[in-house]
Amino acid sequence: MVRTLSRYGILGVNAMVVARDYETLVRTAAECGADLVVSGAGLPLNLPEYTADYPDVALVPIISTTRAAKVICQKWERRYGRLPDAFVVENPNTAGGHLGAKSEELGDPALNADRVLSQLLDYLRDDVGVEIPVIAAGGIWDRADIDRALALG
Repeated sequence: MVRTLSRYGILGVNAMVVARDYETLVRTAAECGADLVVSGAGLPLNLPEYTADYPDVALVPIISTTRAAKVICQKWERRYGRLPDAFVVENPNTAGGHLGAKSEELGDPALNADRVLSQLLDYLRDDVGVEIPVIAAGGIWDRADIDRALALG
């Protein structure tokens, strides 16, 4: 039904890894023609398995650390022969949602959004050797914040 309302738009689904019916949600979204699946609230380590029959569905993990991106890239490449189509970077200091951060992590400089964005871009360029779009989420309030995020790459 949604596709008939938006024939030319991009349809995406945000599926939380911690959801009891996560696998079913992702498979159903792919079967029904979703263009992308954004997935967080845990590491979406098996996401490519659930969309294997729909290789055109873009897979976009939500992460808060470069370490999480490394784990995802290494496992996906080894097990599924693919990498994420993009990353969404959130951190517990500026983004709402289901980040799973502990209270002692709030304010941790290692989770500073600009720092994580910069580290992630370096990792993707230097270690993975590909350009994967990185989307900054949270803490962007005005044009200056947009410009700062864009300047990071």
